[in-house]
Amino acid sequence: MSRRLDLLIRIQKQILDERRRRVLQLEGQLFGEIEKLKQLNLEVTQEKQFTASHVQASYTWRQYLKKAQEREKAILHFIDQLNRNIVWEKKNIQSLFEKLKAYEIAKEKILEEHRIQENKQEQYFLDEIGLTQYMRNKD
Repeated sequence: MSRRLDLLIRIQKQILDERRRRVLQLEGQLFGEIEKLKQLNLEVTQEKQFTASHVQASYTWRQYLKKAQEREKAILHFIDQLNRNIVWEKKNIQSLFEKLKAYEIAKEKILEEHRIQENKQEQYFLDEIGLTQYMRNKD
């Protein structure tokens, strides 16, 4: 029984590690998308300043702004998806961790039962030795 629990614990730890790596990967993607959003806002600000000083560039400002807003909307949508995936993965990690702890607790209970059984057998053996010695000394 203990071998099976050891195997389950090892597999559960591997799955848990994979999920943690996945969360780190998603958080890295999230950071990248936030940086893209900041860069886009900076680009729009710079373009706005440029068009304010150049009349010819102001003719394409609306088209540029519309495209920039579409890109911003797409980035924000992707950020929202990443956040939802991160929350889902973290909930999944929590449930996996709870299962892992349940397996570890079950293993500890089994080991404790084995220790108790061994202690009982040892005590029985010592009692037999003591009883035998008592009987020899009595005679």
